[in-house]
Amino acid sequence: MEFSLCSPILLFKFIDYLQHEYTLGHGGRLGYIDAISELIEFRKLHGASETVLGKFSTTELYLERTRKTVAKMMRLQWTQDLDIETLEARGHWVTMEELIEVVKFHLPRYVNTVKMCKKTSRPS
Repeated sequence: MEFSLCSPILLFKFIDYLQHEYTLGHGGRLGYIDAISELIEFRKLHGASETVLGKFSTTELYLERTRKTVAKMMRLQWTQDLDIETLEARGHWVTMEELIEVVKFHLPRYVNTVKMCKKTSRPS
């Protein structure tokens, strides 16, 4: 168990295998990374040797960097998937003209709401 947890290469191969073999998305990868981090914490608290503790530190550093990278990849994916042009091309979104109509319809009410909020005194 500790051998696998001390080897970032094995851990990342495992996560990559899950991603490719089971089409695991970014959220799933983050879940496994978090679970592995929790397992390392558990092993640290329940009797790992000094040598293993040192190796866990290295693995934790790699896991944290990987977590940040995967989170960025997930946000980038969301940005691409939720882009108006992308949704419009897929037929999942209104056209730009329809979107402008909706904005024009709601704009006066939005402006009035903002004006009312600015006039309202704020509690101290």
